[in-house]
Amino acid sequence: MKEKLLLVLIIILAVFLRFWEIETIPPSLSWDEVAIGYNAYSVLKTGKDEYGTSYPLLFRSFDDSKLPGLIYLTSVSEVIFGLNEFGVRFPSAFFGILTVLIAYFVVREILEEKSALFATLLFAINPWLINFSRQAFETNVSMSFFSLGILFLLKALRKRTMLVLSFAFFAVSIYFYYAARIVVPFFILAFVTVNFNWFRKNFKIFLISGIIFIILLAPLIEPIFSTKGFSRINQVAITNEPYYLALKENYAKLILDHDNVWWAKIVYNRRIAFFQTWFLNYVKNTSFEYLFVNGAGNTGLLYFWELPFFLLGFYALAVRREKWKYVILFWFVLSIIPASFTKDQPNPLRTLIGAPSLVLISFFGIKKAWEIAVLKKKTQIFSVVLFMMITASLVQFCFLYFEYAPKERAIDFGDGYKQLVQSLVKERKNYDLIYISGAYWRPYIHLLFHLKYDPMLYQANGTKDGFDKFRFGKASWDSDGIDLQGADLASLAPKEKKVLFVFSKKEFAGKVDPKINFAEAWPINGLYAKEVFWAFEYNDYLRYLNLVKETKEQNAF
Repeated sequence: MKEKLLLVLIIILAVFLRFWEIETIPPSLSWDEVAIGYNAYSVLKTGKDEYGTSYPLLFRSFDDSKLPGLIYLTSVSEVIFGLNEFGVRFPSAFFGILTVLIAYFVVREILEEKSALFATLLFAINPWLINFSRQAFETNVSMSFFSLGILFLLKALRKRTMLVLSFAFFAVSIYFYYAARIVVPFFILAFVTVNFNWFRKNFKIFLISGIIFIILLAPLIEPIFSTKGFSRINQVAITNEPYYLALKENYAKLILDHDNVWWAKIVYNRRIAFFQTWFLNYVKNTSFEYLFVNGAGNTGLLYFWELPFFLLGFYALAVRREKWKYVILFWFVLSIIPASFTKDQPNPLRTLIGAPSLVLISFFGIKKAWEIAVLKKKTQIFSVVLFMMITASLVQFCFLYFEYAPKERAIDFGDGYKQLVQSLVKERKNYDLIYISGAYWRPYIHLLFHLKYDPMLYQANGTKDGFDKFRFGKASWDSDGIDLQGADLASLAPKEKKVLFVFSKKEFAGKVDPKINFAEAWPINGLYAKEVFWAFEYNDYLRYLNLVKETKEQNAF
């Protein structure tokens, strides 16, 4: 009874850390979050995504071909909570809590002792898991289903019919995030290899589980291996990594410099450059600084105090004879592979599927240290020190995440877009055209989401360049769209129409002389960020330009 009460208290802590002020911390839905939210809303209302494709298995979105799992899951959430921040973030937060509960049962499955409660506590307070549970991340839900697959895989060793559920959960995890399609098959292969005799004896249930796995994945197989399915991977592939491109170019020069040396084409081969870059990427995702200092933004993926226990955890697992230890080790090693083949490393998003393995390794290190403390009769000192470290690190994390980060990184989180829409709702009736900057990102998706714009109208008449009265500037990385910063505003403002421009602070500063008052322009602040946008009417801007001209003439005179 006491154990159940403690488990409930830990889950309540996990709920608090994942749901408290989730609508405003982070201060705004990100671009991907509003894309997920609006496409879920569009499917809910029309059965089609924003581009008019009926019940797609790949969502075009920003031409990154999002997997369907979280979008359809968010549709269910929006039925209950509506099209808002809570409705979009609820599924990820819910599955984040589920992962904490799964950890309890995983540890109970392999150890069958009450120390599972402590492992659950580590999961509840882990900064990596909290971070990605508080936003709509496909990888977070994928990780939860993958963890369920592992739980039932361990159960299957005692009750073989559980293998069917395990393979089913593994299959479902692939519907949410691309990393799973690499990790899942290699993990199953590694587990089968280690437990070959068990699978040979239980070949029938293994075959049935495999067939169910394939049946569940069948609808997704063609899409994810299509050109669209690889579109996002091609965008972030290691072959686009600047380090690899520079290394490959340098090797090409070295081959020319060693024109008559037979070994030059072997040593300075582009494949060697590829392997070097891949290995460097892999190592980056296991570095000290990344894991324990800044991997989760203002903190490490694990707390700094976990470092000695994390290292001790590897030893603790290595000396155990039970084969279940390979589950944790395979989980850790394989989870980094998908990310290591992409650029911009290290990357906590692309390796999140392995987060539970890191927490479990840390847990086994703490468990080993406790066993040493018992032998040394130092359990009281160990308990007090550990309690103080956990409390201090959790308090620090809460301050950094809930108080510091929303203010310091407000723009990174998309702060200001909701307030922009609220301002335009009041002003739109006064204007014939409204141009909005793309300085931060393509703004169309934020407008669609926060306006709760009718998906059917958008599918019929809208594009990412504009809908209704709104026209959108292109982002810095975009080849299409209106270049507002470099455009002649006169060409965008027909004389017979009343036109409003919304620029980023930097763009606005480039158009306006700070020495001359432009009182007709007004700033749009975010929840924390100030002057994210500046709005001004074109006719007022013309009067301002005349004032600038007159001022210059007077100064010249």
